[in-house]
Amino acid sequence: MATTRNHRLDQDTLLAAAERLVAERGWDALTMAALADELHVRAPSLYRHVDSLDSVRNALRLRTVVELGDSVRGAVMGKSGAEGLHALTDAYRDYARAHPVRYLAQALLPGDAASREAGRRVGEAAYAVLASLGLSADELPVATAQPSCTGSSPSSCSRPSTG
Repeated sequence: MATTRNHRLDQDTLLAAAERLVAERGWDALTMAALADELHVRAPSLYRHVDSLDSVRNALRLRTVVELGDSVRGAVMGKSGAEGLHALTDAYRDYARAHPVRYLAQALLPGDAASREAGRRVGEAAYAVLASLGLSADELPVATAQPSCTGSSPSSCSRPSTG
């Protein structure tokens, strides 16, 4: 592993490397050693820039939720009813297709206060669109809940019938 003495690390460079690792190899491959290899530095030097692997994961999760929120909010801005619903679901789908590993993990990883706040911004956009379809304030949390699951695998989750 080559070490570059003049190599300056900043948060964006570090997170971009973490994103590449996650996209190429999955969340389990994101380790401090792998991140150091990706950045061509020694693993101990990473600790000058981050507290821990958990802090890298939290920062990456926050970035994912903020990006998703920006995408969703931008897509639904000024739209309501069916047009807003299509824009909302298209934005989610497009983000999930562009960043599948990060998208799936953002819901599974524990979040900190900043991630929860960013998630609320995504939820606000969804609530606004669903409210424009006539759902009451009491119905909104139910309408945005995850599918009902009876087992441990995603295939056990119920989905609305399309027929």
